[in-house]
Amino acid sequence: MDPRENSPRTEAAPIVVGVDRSAAALSATRWAAEQAQSRKVPLVLVHAAPYLTAAAPGEKQPRQRARGILARAWTEAVRHAPGVQGRTELTTDDPATALVRFSAGARLLVLGLPGSGGIDELQFGSAIAGVAEHAGCPVVGVRTWPLPDTGEREIVVGVRDVEGDAAVIDSAFQEAERRGRGLLVLHCGAEARPESPEERQVRQQLDGWRRRHPDVQFRYQVEPGAHAALAILCRSHDAELIVVGRHAKGPIARALLGSTSRALLRHSQVPVWVLDRAGSGTEQPGPVAERAESSIAGR
Repeated sequence: MDPRENSPRTEAAPIVVGVDRSAAALSATRWAAEQAQSRKVPLVLVHAAPYLTAAAPGEKQPRQRARGILARAWTEAVRHAPGVQGRTELTTDDPATALVRFSAGARLLVLGLPGSGGIDELQFGSAIAGVAEHAGCPVVGVRTWPLPDTGEREIVVGVRDVEGDAAVIDSAFQEAERRGRGLLVLHCGAEARPESPEERQVRQQLDGWRRRHPDVQFRYQVEPGAHAALAILCRSHDAELIVVGRHAKGPIARALLGSTSRALLRHSQVPVWVLDRAGSGTEQPGPVAERAESSIAGR
């Protein structure tokens, strides 16, 4: 069979993570395994190996390398989250194409983030940013996991306006409730002014989430005139997760992702969850692409 062929698989929407030989990919695997275990959904580890197409017929080393990468990642997932269920997937597509395809119908797509600077910046620009722009589900970028123990951590959600970011705020409240964490709602941008009629209106709008999630302890802060990414990063030292929105796909989305979301994915040391402001990128159950060459794991 051609490993580039695929067919739909009907299952509980899985959490998909892209893996390679990097330390960041193993951090992403650990984070994804925890989430899959707590949500009781499958974990799918995807390794994109276009180098297999250049291998000579019968040459075993490249395929052994690819299978070794998947085996190492799955071992790490099971070690970190015993009992997690799922499978591994090997494809000859390029990484960006493979991950965008596997994101269709996935609950979350998790990516390992390289360190900032040098060649990592080029890798980020050519692969990770493109995947985050075009993925069919929310994307979570992970640079390090687990995080250092600094005491009680909180969820930080960056918003521009409550109406436009309703889906983002809703996801942040749900995640804070699920994890038993506090929530910081950080209102950034030129229109964010303390002690203004707009701020009072925002506080009133947030009361709706307070009533729906009475167990979530949340704070609301205004950061006037600051660059949103910088304001969020300054409050991320004690965060467990940053939640931020993106616009719908298209040329405008690519430009907007290049500001706040791109900067957070590039520089944040804590996981960054990027989802559509319009709500179309929220977690949805559905089919996920399945490659013909599939290694079943954990079943």
